[in-house]
Amino acid sequence: LNSFYSLTSPIFMLKKPNKVWFIIALVAFSVDSVALLLLTDLSAAILDIVFHGLIIFYLIRGLRACIVIKNFVDNAPQEPLFEDDSTAK
Repeated sequence: LNSFYSLTSPIFMLKKPNKVWFIIALVAFSVDSVALLLLTDLSAAILDIVFHGLIIFYLIRGLRACIVIKNFVDNAPQEPLFEDDSTAK
């Protein structure tokens, strides 16, 4: 868990969404989930499996949101949405 935190903590320090960190976190947590499935007794680790599934689900949602935001920002109009009242005089 500490290595996962050290891999994904830069996500929270970024001001712009960056899909690279989401992909790194998704790969790291997927590898951890596969190791959990292979190395533990499944009946004893039901809560862990559910938790891993939720984290992977939300990482995928975050990655999709990052892509949508990036596309929105790239396609945004360059002119201002509102006119400045000081130039109207």
